[in-house]
Amino acid sequence: MNFRTLSVVSGILGMAFGAASTLAQPFMASLYGLPTEAANIGQARAFGGVLFVWGLIAFALRDLAERAAQRALLAANTAGYAIQLVLTLHGIGTGTLNAVSWSSVAIYLALAAATLLVMRRTAPVHAVHAGR
Repeated sequence: MNFRTLSVVSGILGMAFGAASTLAQPFMASLYGLPTEAANIGQARAFGGVLFVWGLIAFALRDLAERAAQRALLAANTAGYAIQLVLTLHGIGTGTLNAVSWSSVAIYLALAAATLLVMRRTAPVHAVHAGR
């Protein structure tokens, strides 16, 4: 997998889940076992908006050629996936989220692994030796 493919896949996933969390929140809340009170729906919609923008940024930067910029984006995404993974596992462990949330765990693990793989493949190019 390369940077462009990862950006397209993570962008589409982020925008799809973000749009669903924003536009169809009562359904998404019931799917994941979340309370459907107005305050919870509002918070989940805000999360969906952030997720949509995260996906939009990834998709928009799919043709980014500068390796240092690619690595910075990949590092930030890896941190984000790790945080979401921990929060989702905590939600499952405390019973706040139901078994459907294991699909989110799988997505965050897959995206984190793919991001680390692409980051490894986009290692910084070392400067050419002077005089050659």
